[in-house]
Amino acid sequence: MKFYTETHKFYCGIDLHAKNMYLCILDQDGNIVRLYITTHA
Repeated sequence: MKFYTETHKFYCGIDLHAKNMYLCILDQDGNIVRLYITTHA
């Protein structure tokens, strides 16, 4: 398996749950740029 070792200006993480989805965008320093939370009933 090859790993990508280049750096980027932004990073994105997605966390899926049964009723919620979290999407977080971080800058190179680890600061949160955007945080999205969606909920479904």
